[in-house]
Amino acid sequence: MILVVGLGNPGLEYSKTRHNIGFTALDMISKRYSFENWKKKLNGHYAKGVVGNQRTILLKPQTFMNMSGSCVKSFVDYFKIENNNLFVIYDDIDLKLGVMKKKIGGGHAGHNGVKSIFENLQTSNFYKIRIGISRPEQKEKVANFVLSKFSPDELIMVKDVLEKVTNDFEKIIGCSAV
Repeated sequence: MILVVGLGNPGLEYSKTRHNIGFTALDMISKRYSFENWKKKLNGHYAKGVVGNQRTILLKPQTFMNMSGSCVKSFVDYFKIENNNLFVIYDDIDLKLGVMKKKIGGGHAGHNGVKSIFENLQTSNFYKIRIGISRPEQKEKVANFVLSKFSPDELIMVKDVLEKVTNDFEKIIGCSAV
């Protein structure tokens, strides 16, 4: 079984913001692969389904971004998820808008949600699926930038990258169709 975590902040005021791109990705994956309805458990919203031949849990922590790790740790422990079966999808200001990169291990690059997961799991040895949201021109504006909504032109690029993630998800998580 694999666990796919989408990072974001709970609440309607954060819906469709740059920081919630992980939640948006999970909604699209859930729909594409006909996952069960979302349920509440261990301070998160989760859905179970199958991607290719892989039993999969999608998780949206309902803690705020900076405390995502406690929810992820609870799910990892409860469902006995190995590090190599954990995937975290999140926004990355160091990638250009519309770019997606996957890697295992490495640092958190200042992303507080990922940092919280590192701290709670005591490892960085899991898969990170980073979706570029670009960087604001002024460094001191990062907090407001990540909590802002995409412009109509940006939404086109976001939709394209999220469709690519959704359509290529079996390859991204390394499973094949049944």
